Amino acid sequence: MPRVCMQVRKAGYEGEADASLLGSLRVTRYQSSKCTLTYAQYAACRDEVGEGAPPPLATAVVQA
Repeated sequence: MPRVCMQVRKAGYEGEADASLLGSLRVTRYQSSKCTLTYAQYAACRDEVGEGAPPPLATAVVQA
């Protein structure tokens, strides 16, 4: 079973995942990345944007 069909099922679609359905889909693929902050960097971001808000990606230090 193609990966797209598996995702259609996972989304709750119970009909037949045939070629016409698959041809009508618009698919967006997202890619995650991992970044690392020191506690000092995290605290500075937290103080700047408020606790509970995610830190802006521009201030995150990305380590490959």
